[in-house]
Amino acid sequence: MSLCLAFSIYTRIYITNIITKLLEEELWAGWGQNIRDHLAQPGVAAWWKSKSYLYAKSFREYINSGKCPRN
Repeated sequence: MSLCLAFSIYTRIYITNIITKLLEEELWAGWGQNIRDHLAQPGVAAWWKSKSYLYAKSFREYINSGKCPRN
């Protein structure tokens, strides 16, 4: 899966969860772990720094704040 697609999915899940609060905390924590795993890779971290502007401002702020939930 391309990084653009993966982070588009992460953004949609994040925005949907913010609006609806339908995701259980445990489920969102799994997605958060996936995001952190991606960003722990140096190439992905560099890509995020150069391409994060493509994603919703609230999602960028959330990711850059380090608030992704942990399992």
